[in-house]
Amino acid sequence: MLFENGLLAALFMSSLSINALAVGIFVVVSLKFYRTYFAAAAVFGLLSCGYQYTTWAYHSSASVADALYWVSLQTSFAVAIIPFYFLTLASWSDWPGTRRIFFILLGTAALAILTNALLPNTLRFDSVEQLVSVVVSEQFAYAHLVAKQSVAGLGLHLFGLFMVASLLLCNYRMYQKNKMALALALTVILLIQLLSIGWASAIDAGSVDGLYLAGFVFTALNVVVCVHVAYSLGIFKQRFEQRSEDKKQLTNVINQLAKGFRSEDEDSFYFEMLASLYSISKADLIFLATVSDDSPPLVQTRVALSQGVPTDNFEYTIDNTPCERILEEASTIYTQSIQQDFPSANTSLSQFTAYIGTPIKLGGKVTGLFVLASRTPLPFSNKLVEALEIFATRASAEMHRFQIEHRLRDLAYLDYTTQLPNQAKLIETIHQSYQFDVQSHSNTILLLIDLDRFTEINRQIGYDAGEYVLQELGKRFRLYASENVFFARKAGDEFAVVIQSNDTPPEETLDLHWEAIRAVVKHPICFKDREIRLDFSAGAVIFPQQTHTNLDVIRGAEIALRQSKTEGRGRLQVFDPTLLKALDSQRKLERMLRTAIQKNQQLSLVYQPKVDIEGQCKGAEALLRWEHPNDGSISPEEFIPVAESSGLIVLLGERVIEEVCKQIRNWLNQGWLGECKIAINIASQQLADDEFKPKLLATLNQYQIHPNQIELEVTESSLLHDIQGTVAKLKALQQEGFTIALDDFGTGYSSLSYLQELPLDVLKIDKSFVEKLTNQSASELISSIIAIGLNMDLQVVAEGTETESQVTALANMKCSLFQGYHFGRPMPAEEFANWYQRTNAVH
Repeated sequence: MLFENGLLAALFMSSLSINALAVGIFVVVSLKFYRTYFAAAAVFGLLSCGYQYTTWAYHSSASVADALYWVSLQTSFAVAIIPFYFLTLASWSDWPGTRRIFFILLGTAALAILTNALLPNTLRFDSVEQLVSVVVSEQFAYAHLVAKQSVAGLGLHLFGLFMVASLLLCNYRMYQKNKMALALALTVILLIQLLSIGWASAIDAGSVDGLYLAGFVFTALNVVVCVHVAYSLGIFKQRFEQRSEDKKQLTNVINQLAKGFRSEDEDSFYFEMLASLYSISKADLIFLATVSDDSPPLVQTRVALSQGVPTDNFEYTIDNTPCERILEEASTIYTQSIQQDFPSANTSLSQFTAYIGTPIKLGGKVTGLFVLASRTPLPFSNKLVEALEIFATRASAEMHRFQIEHRLRDLAYLDYTTQLPNQAKLIETIHQSYQFDVQSHSNTILLLIDLDRFTEINRQIGYDAGEYVLQELGKRFRLYASENVFFARKAGDEFAVVIQSNDTPPEETLDLHWEAIRAVVKHPICFKDREIRLDFSAGAVIFPQQTHTNLDVIRGAEIALRQSKTEGRGRLQVFDPTLLKALDSQRKLERMLRTAIQKNQQLSLVYQPKVDIEGQCKGAEALLRWEHPNDGSISPEEFIPVAESSGLIVLLGERVIEEVCKQIRNWLNQGWLGECKIAINIASQQLADDEFKPKLLATLNQYQIHPNQIELEVTESSLLHDIQGTVAKLKALQQEGFTIALDDFGTGYSSLSYLQELPLDVLKIDKSFVEKLTNQSASELISSIIAIGLNMDLQVVAEGTETESQVTALANMKCSLFQGYHFGRPMPAEEFANWYQRTNAVH
């Protein structure tokens, strides 16, 4: 219907197209420059599109109902436009108080739009009589309502005068900014805006027949703003290109100055800096110098170039030279008159004509200067002066940085107490020695020294005595050190000695220094009238003879030191390379186990039944199995110790507990498990964790498992770390309903005293005893263990029962339960379930 009236459609379509294009431009520019008036103009343009479209639809209406619908929308758009019309022009003009007025207008507009939506004849009319069609020509016709204008409708047109006020305000601002062309364009739009408001009011009052023209005024305003934006962007581009060109020129100068900027060596950095200065200035003499605090101050060059070539450093007093003014001014420039201005100067500068100098400051004080001097007049440019000042500032920062780095390097490599190199310097020295030894096919010795019973000095005499001992040893070791012997404090009471063996066999060199250093250490130390005598244990490694990489050096020496302390104090132990292979194997196994746990793969549970003398299953022990895709089946005897030493046992234990609970829930749902308890092995690290019990109960609660379904097995060795704390934790678990079993009884540190304290329900005889059951002493020991268990009202389980004769003998001793291959091997969950139901059905 909208397109049937050709001329009317063309008129409104062109207006809508222009508005839509303006909105796109405003959105792009707004995203680029983040200005309020660009965003406001985009919203204004979008609302203008809505207003123009509803106006078009209104004038194309075929019924009163259609016309009322579209005029209602048109009215809402007209009201919504006013705040953003104001915001666009006011923010464009930088008028104060814009935001406050905008929000007042926005609130008023929102209230008007809501009222307009609720009224049957819109806000503009009290009543509607008919829809009149006006035919201008065959291609141009339009419709409009004949209605009685309301007071609110008249007020709406008066509200529109805010647009006129905004335009007037903006026009005034543009006139003040001497933007005459823009002010003239806005004046024209202002006049048309006034006419369009009066024209619209006359149409609503029924005085004239005509089209609403306000939308075309909005379009004209959008066009003016777009033209202004394009013009402003053109000017901005020119300014930006000019600034970019200026910046590029200065950047080129600075880049030339800063060539080779990150040189690690301080003097190299300064030489490269001067070379850059020479390349852009061609000055005959360029130097960087420091200024002393003497009176008169003395200038001493740090680096200098003559004709672009490094030259010897020199010095001179600053009096009666152009450098004297640098102490007072930022920069000093003499283009051609040094000899005339300083006739009495008798320095290295007296032969030059042109001069430029700038100060280098540290902490606000002039501590140095840059100088460029030439024998002929030079047109020093402002950009060169600016670049020189910038680089002087940067050079000042570099001087400060180098000073700090030198200080930090000293601190980073020095142990404060002993004044010996520290561990960081030790590692660097080992790395350098290792590279040298590999290239020269020589060997070096690392000797690790650990003072014996040093903690007793701190405890018995005092920490000040310990500190004094370390300081005294530091003095002695510094006196002993030489070009081929390097001492460092590794940590605590541990010291390291790096010894170059040179042409002597390393074993002989080691023996010689071991005895000599031991004599140095054992010499008494007097502290407050007390004589302190020391000794030490040591571990040594010869590298690269005994190691694969430089990373193995310290590790090898530490392994040897641990051996030395284990076998007895005051000993020297040389590293055995085979131990490193075993350690690497253990660490490889740890990495593999960590991966298996994290990916929840390769690890699985099997269940070995525990039965009574009649063969009826009373429970099962959950056992962990590891099937590696490359290395095959890995025994628990291999990976459980690795898990314990690495701390992975806690995470591994949590996975086992969760898997067992999940399996118990499955079996209970199948309705066959009954009172059969499932035993889980608990490591000492798990018991030591205060969160063990809450986590355990949370897991049981998650799978709705009662604690009486679980038996917790602990070993004797796991109890020894904190016997009292462990007893308290086991009692708390037992009170919750868990069964507590002591596994491998008799293989650890058995003591009846602590056995009586433990809250036990089950005592398990280790299979190593059952295997020797035919031995009289072993048989008597087992009989005693069973008797102890029965006397304490404990169930006694014999592990490793593999033969009928073993079962019979143990039964005669009144053993309660049996666990071993004679009754059943460890089985996967499904197989155990079948075995259980089959075995218990028979009985």
